[in-house]
Amino acid sequence: MVEQVLQDKKTRGRYRGKTFSGEIDLYLDWMQRNGYAKNTICKRVFLLSSFSDYLASQDIEMIEAIPAHASAFVCSWVHKSKRQKRTKDPRRLAKEISCHIEQFLRFLENIGKLKPPNPAPDLDPSLQGILTGFVGFCRVECGLAEATIRLYAVYVRKFLLSVQTTGAFLCSQWNCQMLYDYLKKEGATTGRRGMNCVCSALRSLFRFLQIRGQFLAPGLDNFPRPRIYTQESLPRFLYADQVQQVLKSVDRTTQRGIRDYAILMLLIVYGMRASEVVRLRLDDLDWAGGKIHLKNRKTRRSDVFPLSVPAGEAVVEYLQEVRPLTGLRRVFLSLYAPIRPFRSGGTVSTIVRKYLLTSGVPLPDRAGAHLFRHTFAHQLLALGMPYKFIGDFLGHSSASSTSVYLKVDIDRLRQVALNDGEDLL
Repeated sequence: MVEQVLQDKKTRGRYRGKTFSGEIDLYLDWMQRNGYAKNTICKRVFLLSSFSDYLASQDIEMIEAIPAHASAFVCSWVHKSKRQKRTKDPRRLAKEISCHIEQFLRFLENIGKLKPPNPAPDLDPSLQGILTGFVGFCRVECGLAEATIRLYAVYVRKFLLSVQTTGAFLCSQWNCQMLYDYLKKEGATTGRRGMNCVCSALRSLFRFLQIRGQFLAPGLDNFPRPRIYTQESLPRFLYADQVQQVLKSVDRTTQRGIRDYAILMLLIVYGMRASEVVRLRLDDLDWAGGKIHLKNRKTRRSDVFPLSVPAGEAVVEYLQEVRPLTGLRRVFLSLYAPIRPFRSGGTVSTIVRKYLLTSGVPLPDRAGAHLFRHTFAHQLLALGMPYKFIGDFLGHSSASSTSVYLKVDIDRLRQVALNDGEDLL
């Protein structure tokens, strides 16, 4: 990698003799594979070479000692730049150099050269066996979605770490006080709906242990949880003019605007979940047949829809003009190196919230990508579409999932209230 970046043979020779040159070379290879520009890699070579010289001046030869000297190197770099009048904003320079060094250190952690500074505490082997068995139980016997399994595993692991601190390594040693202490600690930073999910995870854990024949103290398998009332809140949605206002706020002259506009069009036209936008692959777009395939939806089924012209044109513009040239098959990727797919649906919700704020549309609480899904359902209701059709289009497996949208059908609810809606029942 260095041979491709450093053209001068003398410079390459000096670099090869530096401390940790092998690790730096691996890092530069990683930068090239992830789409960094050659000019950026050249600048990073110069920075890391200087960092290597600084470590050598401090007689640092062990790679484990590198993180402790990162801050001192940043300070010396900024001081030298100020003395040579190469920067007008020392704080900004310090932040930039710190980010580059931290990325290099994270790379060393990922390849196993460095240990994380604050590794997650380890579970006792007996408790780790319980967690592993519980995850398998949720996946095989309960058939839960992977996202739900990951969430349950986080809460169960926290609970097991909590009982581990008390020395209770056996299920028979657990008691209600341990459970309530954990719930009290978790409830200090978690809302009512979040605590309901925590309790569901722990109830599933205790049910799993009972199936395995483990003895549990009375009360552990039937503890109370926060009450969540069915249909207790109204779904939030936007009107048609507000949707257009959001779309107009996107600057489609920029690469980011072109990509974000394509994402918004898919959310608006198909009512897709944020996770479905993240998982959308190039193979799911059938351009010849004019179809879009939504695979592995939340209900574990796949649906095929006609490819809308406005949404299709927005996606084509993104693919032709913006999307980086890469072997990755996900449709939507980061614009700048490192080039990678979106990590989760939270990234899509962040994009949506940005344009909701920019457009000046009144922002509902916790507004995100799901707001457009509710908006889509409301538009279908306004067109008089049957509820079964709406549920099928949204990918719902039961009518109860669709019933939440009936509360926004004000006109039909008014007919029922006036006793003129027998034909609607």
